[in-house]
Amino acid sequence: MRLRTLLAEWFKLAFHRETKDIAVYALVVAKDGPKFKDEPGSSEGVNASGGDAAPPIPAALQERLGLKLQAQKAPVEIIVIDRVEKVPTEN
Repeated sequence: MRLRTLLAEWFKLAFHRETKDIAVYALVVAKDGPKFKDEPGSSEGVNASGGDAAPPIPAALQERLGLKLQAQKAPVEIIVIDRVEKVPTEN
């Protein structure tokens, strides 16, 4: 709240919020279900040696965790700047 007040005073900032339906990726359970394991200290799948390349993130999510990224539209709150002024600074 304090930052908003300072920006409004210093830069004559005026903005408002809107909700728009935009394209997003939702993390959902894949058809085979979740594959979570409770294995403390397990480093399976961690590639710190620089050897074989790690699988792409979507493939790793589905193969190792039973999750997938699904493209969809969802309501997202955005900030629309109505006005901002450049304030002269002293040198």
